[in-house]
Amino acid sequence: MQPQCELHLPRLRLRALVAADAPDVFAYASDLCVTKFVDWQCHRSIQDSLAFIERTQSAYWQGITFAVELTEQRRVIGTVELRVTSRVDAVAEMGYVLARPFWGQGYNVEAGAGLLYYAFRIEHLRRVEARCAPDNRRSFRTLEKLAMRREFTLGSGREDATGRLRFLYYSLTSTEWMRHPLHRGWRNQIRVSLLQRTEG
Repeated sequence: MQPQCELHLPRLRLRALVAADAPDVFAYASDLCVTKFVDWQCHRSIQDSLAFIERTQSAYWQGITFAVELTEQRRVIGTVELRVTSRVDAVAEMGYVLARPFWGQGYNVEAGAGLLYYAFRIEHLRRVEARCAPDNRRSFRTLEKLAMRREFTLGSGREDATGRLRFLYYSLTSTEWMRHPLHRGWRNQIRVSLLQRTEG
């Protein structure tokens, strides 16, 4: 599913992926340090990256995937994605991946804030969820910086055979998003560009 708009943030632009982004995507998607915690295979060739981009453009793609473009360099440094898990309940799961040279500079939080804006303002969702491995500290710190709450409910396949948690689960509701001062600040900095739709 293609995004309905582009989002312009202070340092980033969130937009749909295009084929010309394949070299940038391959640069991070072939890095074993980047792909250590993701649920897809490390890209072995630029053809893998092209195939991924083509999938995000398909009507059958389950997610809404944004390229994270560094505005000044016009370079894609990662992706953020929403997967709507229930249209009835208006719930989605978010995910993100960022090239290693851009870790630790706040880009993940900025892109995540943009994605949450899209989720609640454009898609009109009621709740966004996320999960990450317990030893993926960068990921859960990003979620906490985005004001998402960790859920402590266990069971339902959340533990492995040794009783260790397989994932940490986080969530944010639209009401919490509206009220939180961090997101009030981000809303003042995000500009939306609607896309031109052509009739087929």
